Amino acid sequence: MTNNSANLSSGIHKGLVKAANHFATKVNAKLNTPGYPSGSDVSNRPYKSIQATLDISPVRESGEGQSISVTYGGEDAPYTLAYEFGSGEHAEFGNKGSYKIPTDATWVMFPVGSGARSAARWPNYQGPKKTGDMIAFPQVDHPGIKAKPFIRPTIQAEMGAITKMIGDEFFIMLRTEFKDEVIK
Repeated sequence: MTNNSANLSSGIHKGLVKAANHFATKVNAKLNTPGYPSGSDVSNRPYKSIQATLDISPVRESGEGQSISVTYGGEDAPYTLAYEFGSGEHAEFGNKGSYKIPTDATWVMFPVGSGARSAARWPNYQGPKKTGDMIAFPQVDHPGIKAKPFIRPTIQAEMGAITKMIGDEFFIMLRTEFKDEVIK
């Protein structure tokens, strides 16, 4: 019998990597449905889609355990948490209420063209800034974003499959390591 704990550990390692990739695929499929931000921004800020911020860490070993992280968001997609947990009046955590945008002395600019953010939504606008194809407001009292979770429902829906993937890879390694022993 070759009881090599490194080989057994590699079964868990393979299972974690497989499960993390499965989870990310399912989250990305949910994010590709209507209603999630594309990453394009009318103010030409360098935002990315939530999917584009996916990061799967290498498997980490600590003590007798292993872990892997799957993360989304960060500075490239600052609205990620708002979509998962809501913000402003729709926040699931913290103080509810609208908030002022921006909080500094800059202006909020919207294109005059057609669509949801057009000047047609403000036909009586008499503000100090309306130049060319842009309309400006000194501040907007923003109600926030209603939560549209994509991580929590995926965890709930995929927990069985993820657990099975990790267990299957560990079992394969056990069968390989102890092929002449008890496990058949």
